[in-house]
Amino acid sequence: MTGISPFYGKTYNEVITKNKECKIDFDKEYWGKVSPEGKNLCMMMLKRDPHERISSESAMGHNWFTHSMDEFTDLTNVIENISKYT
Repeated sequence: MTGISPFYGKTYNEVITKNKECKIDFDKEYWGKVSPEGKNLCMMMLKRDPHERISSESAMGHNWFTHSMDEFTDLTNVIENISKYT
């Protein structure tokens, strides 16, 4: 949604460890404009336990997709940010 990983670390190994442990960091500098619904969807998609993780079908029905974006989120901007993510 932002082009920035929700797993922050000073080193590659630190990022990987936080990813494995699902330690999410929605840094306000980058994630501050993402709606609460968008952050909720990310948290649901990033659950460590696959049985708790949202399915792709359910994710597509999440209210972040089905309801209009709030004044801080522009779908075009989200798509551009996703394409920049490495």
